[in-house]
Amino acid sequence: MKVLITREESQAKKTAKLLEREGFVPVLFPVIRFEPVDFDISVLERADAVVFTSQNGVRFLFQKIEPSFLKGKTVVATGEKTKKALEGLGFEKVLVPEVYTGKGVGEMLVKDGSFHGKRVVFVRPVEGVDEGLKAVEGYVEAEALPVYRTVENYPPNRGEVEKLLKGGQIGFVIFTSPSTFRGFVKNFPENWRELLSRTEVCVIGSTTKKAVEKEGVKPSVVPEKFTVEALIKAIRQRVS
Repeated sequence: MKVLITREESQAKKTAKLLEREGFVPVLFPVIRFEPVDFDISVLERADAVVFTSQNGVRFLFQKIEPSFLKGKTVVATGEKTKKALEGLGFEKVLVPEVYTGKGVGEMLVKDGSFHGKRVVFVRPVEGVDEGLKAVEGYVEAEALPVYRTVENYPPNRGEVEKLLKGGQIGFVIFTSPSTFRGFVKNFPENWRELLSRTEVCVIGSTTKKAVEKEGVKPSVVPEKFTVEALIKAIRQRVS
């Protein structure tokens, strides 16, 4: 069974390997790509804690600074993958919330009690929902630090993918973020609803779920744990 992956290309390739292990046939269709943006490192100098909302934030921040720049600061990751990326750079103690969302991070910081009044910087993309910032509003001195932007991408296999979807040959389409869903819509502005009606939509996270539902699309697969591994497991269970 074919599964369409809409993630950024390097991430899509990793997801493809996981799908292949489960016997699926991945179809790469990266509808987004990432670009670095300039940022002021003095924001980090003033921080008591630094929150990384994604692996991309880790990647783009440390293209400009050394990990040692954050010495003595509390480091927080939104999820396990982001935590592993930080540990790979030498960070030994990385806090992770029980729920892998920005809101989960905010609730963890408030519940901890030791962050009250502290300066907390959220390393993130230019676009996106500030769930973490909203969750700590009035409790900490929070600030966003965008280090990259997400832009639309138009893959060369668009025509082939359209034919596969029209023919009902794609069993599942994976959206890992609201931006991947928007990118898909941009690639098929005239008939994206028709194409998605011929497959099953899979999403990761409550934010992505809300984004697709807002446009009248009901996801078939939404794993409780917001990871690619959990999503693929849920897809496997659905076809078993």
